Amino acid sequence: MSQTTEDYLHDTLKDLTDEPLKQFKSKLCDRTRKPRIRRSEVEKADRLDLVNILISRYTENGAVQVTVNILQSMNCNDLVTDLIESLPGGNSACDSGEKEVEEGGEREGEEDDDDDEDDEDDDDDDSDDDDEDDDDNGEMGK
Repeated sequence: MSQTTEDYLHDTLKDLTDEPLKQFKSKLCDRTRKPRIRRSEVEKADRLDLVNILISRYTENGAVQVTVNILQSMNCNDLVTDLIESLPGGNSACDSGEKEVEEGGEREGEEDDDDDEDDEDDDDDDSDDDDEDDDDNGEMGK
């Protein structure tokens, strides 16, 4: 019988000792992206319960992506590599997630890019105001 995504995730989490598993749970609960997972849901969950929570909340591909992101933030890159390589097809959702993290952080960083664009627009508006001020100053000086 072939292994399922649930099996691969469980095998990955089995490689975490108690302290890193506690850190994984904490980071999972601290995620700001929805759907969120409450601390009370994972506090006493064992590794298999945790996998079931991840899959039920995020779907199989989403659970893998969230797991990869959290493990990368914990610098458990060897576990990330093992997980991705063990999945059939290397799980394309993870490949894009890995790339995002390498290029400058999790998807939450995308929001910052949008803010930067808004800031640039604001700067443009400010420069228009400066031009108007120059005109006013110029007229006063005449």
